[in-house]
Amino acid sequence: MNLSAFALLIALPFSVAKGPVDPNPVVGVAKIFAFYEAPMSVPPVDEKAETNETRASLTGHCFIQIRNTSGSPMTVGHVVLSNSQSVTIGAWPATDFIDPDESGMWYNRESWDTYGWSSLESYSLSVPLRDLGLGVLNTYLSNSSHDVYWIPTFTCANFAVGSWNSLLHGSSQAYTHSLTNPSLGLPSQVKSEIGGISGYSVNASYSTASWSGYVNQSGNYVAW
Repeated sequence: MNLSAFALLIALPFSVAKGPVDPNPVVGVAKIFAFYEAPMSVPPVDEKAETNETRASLTGHCFIQIRNTSGSPMTVGHVVLSNSQSVTIGAWPATDFIDPDESGMWYNRESWDTYGWSSLESYSLSVPLRDLGLGVLNTYLSNSSHDVYWIPTFTCANFAVGSWNSLLHGSSQAYTHSLTNPSLGLPSQVKSEIGGISGYSVNASYSTASWSGYVNQSGNYVAW
């Protein structure tokens, strides 16, 4: 090879072979939490009111947490997360602290307003969140029929399980980590089922945040 041919050769651009593009990449980490207090630890209640066991079964809370690891801003339901940012999503009833028109789906309510349930024992699961699962989750969260939460047949437990099963779409763990919709809508039911799945955690930490907001009856996000 003469010098001119060699110079032409080294001047040509080199292309680096790339592997196949993952059609369903991992974009985050998803968790589901179930907090529950055992019946024997509940103070006595009025005999005319619910029984101790019933009261205990309703003591607790379920929610999901999403963490963005995609390297880019990511839309989760009604909010946008920057890279490495997390959000908790849960359903809340009308209480002394939440007006009836503010009851329903909340973002980051769990991060700063625990009502005492955070001191209870929790079981949780964690899975990689894939792009397909994120899309199905966003469809679930945007469903306008979810504007009426905490009715006897749809509680925080029903909402958390529905969200969880949605985000498992396209995941290799869809069959091993999916949960049954709790027939009574109780956190205790979700906690028991999580405890039967390999790899569950006890009292795992969850994200904290300085902002929160809820979805009103019209399906619009309202910053708190």
